[in-house]
Amino acid sequence: MTWSEQTRDYLCLTLIGFLGAFSFTVVHPVLPLYVQSFHVPYEQVGAFFSAYALTWTVLQVYTGYLADRLGRKRIALIGLTIYAAFALLNYTSRNFTQLLLFRILQGVGLGLLGPAVLGLYVAFDITIPLAGKARGLSTSQIGVVLASYSLSFTLLQVPIGAYAERTDRRRLLASASFLSALFFFGLYAARGFLPLVFLMALLGITLGAVFIQATARAAEVVAEGTQVTSLAFFDSLIDLSFTVMPLIVGFTARFGETVPFLACTLFLASAGVLFQLTKE
Repeated sequence: MTWSEQTRDYLCLTLIGFLGAFSFTVVHPVLPLYVQSFHVPYEQVGAFFSAYALTWTVLQVYTGYLADRLGRKRIALIGLTIYAAFALLNYTSRNFTQLLLFRILQGVGLGLLGPAVLGLYVAFDITIPLAGKARGLSTSQIGVVLASYSLSFTLLQVPIGAYAERTDRRRLLASASFLSALFFFGLYAARGFLPLVFLMALLGITLGAVFIQATARAAEVVAEGTQVTSLAFFDSLIDLSFTVMPLIVGFTARFGETVPFLACTLFLASAGVLFQLTKE
């Protein structure tokens, strides 16, 4: 393959990744509200997201095998087609059962493409629209709140990675976890639009550091010769969070739309303690 062909393929794959992530996130400000419009309780809103996540999490186990048998390009095209078709059908649903079925089948398409978000992102991906609606935010304002996280995450992870190479990664992870816990508590207490934007932007920095640097830290501490198995197990636990977090959000939201942020506060504070306990 020539350099020009490699460049072309790289740019095409980058565009596919961008469009896939765009289609995955563009409906986030309204999707929880759309599910709720079928007059279902918060537990079923959480189950809706969990069923989708569980489908593509389980399917990823077989995606590599299918790609080797049928070709990566073919599997990616099949995945994109399935994802797009059932994304459209989501908005023709006449009841919650139809919506749940279409969303699960949409998860099949995403499972052929691979993960697009992380478990804790799913937590506020559901909670921000619900809490924003309860606080009188418009759909466009909810979109800005969610976008502030992604923007700060995108712009600052490279500088954070460069800094992590020159410092104690364990302490960086502990500090980022404790700060994330603080910012999640801030989301619980915040009432205005601008405080939510500011706190989500800060979470884009600190949670991004936790997600990315935790993987780098895991690669550092695993025993020689077991890296592939150990990191595969690490990644599978992250994938499991995609299924578990929406259920936790759905349950805790029964006690108030912002209560899930308190659960995230507890999770991140616990993560900070665990990072402190790991060896140098």
